[in-house]
Amino acid sequence: YRKKAEEDGIDFTILVRLQETVGISSVDLVSILANMLENAFKGCLKAKEPRTQIRAQKKNNVVILDCRNTYDGQILFRDGLPCADDHEGIDVKSIQSTAAKYDGSAEFYEKGGLFICRVLLNARKDS
Repeated sequence: YRKKAEEDGIDFTILVRLQETVGISSVDLVSILANMLENAFKGCLKAKEPRTQIRAQKKNNVVILDCRNTYDGQILFRDGLPCADDHEGIDVKSIQSTAAKYDGSAEFYEKGGLFICRVLLNARKDS
C-alpha cells in the first residue's frame, strides 16, 4: 500500500504497535486493514491534500485499528454506515462482520475534515 500511496500522491502514515501474536487471526487482521486502506485511498484521492493514516495497537485485551483520511465533498450514510455512489459498501459490511466475530465493533464517522473508521477487536488466546 505504501507504493500505491506514492503513485497516487497520497501522504500515507503507518503507526503500528502490535506484537507478532495479538490474539486475532492474521487473515482477519489483514482483511480488515486492506478494506480500511482501500476505502481510505479511494476516499482521499479527490481531496485537496490526499492523506491517510492508519494506526494499530493493542491495549489490554483489545486490538484497536484506526484509519483516517481526508475527503472531498460529502459522505453519505445509510443506517449509520457510509455508502459509496458506485457500490453497496461490501467492504464496510466485511469489516463489521469480522469485528462481530471478535465481539468487537466498527465505527464510521466524520470529524474535523477526516473520515474515520475505528475497529475494536477483543483478542483471543487461541489466535
